[in-house]
Amino acid sequence: NRPVRLIDGESDIYVDLSQRRRCLNLAMLEPRTRVGLPDYLHRMPALHQAASRFPDAFQNTRLLYIHHLTREILGSIQAMTEMGAVHIETLWVKYAGIVEPEYKEAILSLPELIYKFRGLTPVIEEDGLQCRYLLSEQYSSIDDLTELASILRETPYHFFEAMQLTAGHLFFKMVIDCRQENQSMILIEDGGYIACTVNRLCLENRSLRDAAQHLQFPLGQLTNEDPDQPFRHWISPVYIGSVEHTRNGFDALRKVEDEYGQLAFPASTIALSTFKSTIESRDVVYSCINAVESIMNGMGFSLSERYALVLGAQGTIGRRVMDVLSRR
Repeated sequence: NRPVRLIDGESDIYVDLSQRRRCLNLAMLEPRTRVGLPDYLHRMPALHQAASRFPDAFQNTRLLYIHHLTREILGSIQAMTEMGAVHIETLWVKYAGIVEPEYKEAILSLPELIYKFRGLTPVIEEDGLQCRYLLSEQYSSIDDLTELASILRETPYHFFEAMQLTAGHLFFKMVIDCRQENQSMILIEDGGYIACTVNRLCLENRSLRDAAQHLQFPLGQLTNEDPDQPFRHWISPVYIGSVEHTRNGFDALRKVEDEYGQLAFPASTIALSTFKSTIESRDVVYSCINAVESIMNGMGFSLSERYALVLGAQGTIGRRVMDVLSRR
């Protein structure tokens, strides 16, 4: 999508299309600056250096991300690409709100043969209170997920359940692709959506048919596969394991491990790292409080002289919120 230059006397206007020809952009005097995934990676020098040192770390491997949309994750996706990942599919954890145009432009400029991005969008029910979550059409095409889209339209799932269902379908589809292409896959999560379910189904020695029915994945897509074979046997040749970024997800996996004495597949985590539990949690707290105050200030209110109800006050973030607010 190269820009078109319009000349009117001494003035230049540059016109180009972006976001898969959905957005028309105008820039005065000179072409606009575009931000891509390499720009986000360059802001993280340690990760950038690691990507340069290990260019084959993810060779012949597919990655399934279930994560919030941040510039750090966009940078990590670029790093995984530079380390040899052959395909990266991402399900964005997005409750509501608007995606930053800069982020949307960056991901929608990428080839779908290598990158696919998914998401859910909330639709308010007739009572004005409840939401159902449908597959979003603002990212990659959903033509390959027609059965899932139909399920979500017909059944009003809450957010977590809708995310689990979507993640399960993407997991199944990636396993199928890996088995066909003789590739491996890794699951990277931010919230414990599917890794604990996969482990539990395997440890219970459930069949491929049982697992597909549990996640409502259409059996018709499992061509030339024995549906009565163990689910664990079916995914073992391609599924390496998972990485979890949250304490909720870590606790969910630990619960499965406590019940069965083991996990079916390796699971790594950064949820208990010093950086995440101290430095990052502190920054998240100040960011959240600042956002709340900005909204209140815009309405003519203030947190000053008010009591705050902190939900989840015993968690890592909640404890820090209590500390900051009590000192104020």
